[in-house]
Amino acid sequence: MGRPSDAREKLLEAAGRLISERGYTAVGVSEICNAAGVKKGSFYHFFESKRHLVSAVIDSYWEHMAEGLERTLGGDGSPLARLERFFTANANEACRGRDSAGHVCGCPLGNLALELSTQDEVLREQLSEVFGRWTSRLAAVLDEATLAGELQICDPERAAADLVAYLEGRVLFSKLRNDPDSLADIGPRALAFLRSIGDQPQRSSAQ
Repeated sequence: MGRPSDAREKLLEAAGRLISERGYTAVGVSEICNAAGVKKGSFYHFFESKRHLVSAVIDSYWEHMAEGLERTLGGDGSPLARLERFFTANANEACRGRDSAGHVCGCPLGNLALELSTQDEVLREQLSEVFGRWTSRLAAVLDEATLAGELQICDPERAAADLVAYLEGRVLFSKLRNDPDSLADIGPRALAFLRSIGDQPQRSSAQ
């Protein structure tokens, strides 16, 4: 077993990797402990249950993702250039996942949402909150693009939610086909979508 100070991080890393590759249900506590090099008794020192571990894994996924969002959506470049950089980074991540796991793993958060949203209300709410943060970060860039005259988006939050849904759907099909190269055009197509909705009048919620 590793030192007590790093055992928790080893459990999080092992659980995150195994769940990303195979899913929540297929991975047990004993396997996670073996992969982490941590005794099972120590697991329960840090986590009350597998569910509590997965909650911590979701937080860890989000921390990693938030850093990636700032690297791609923040910094230099126009809002549209940063959006394209974001989509390119997602495509590259899918390629790296296949290289390390032998297959496209998909989006870890999307995978968990599909698997757990009808099984565990607490984890469903946690995942929903994370997707909400992601959507809001994208919406801020869409608002920037509109102010800069690059787009004409009347409802950035709604458009950002559409973008997240589009990305998750494309990643899902990439996983299904085990083909990360199918994501190569995701940036240009996403930008084309944003330009197209800017050309259309916004429908009211009553319609």
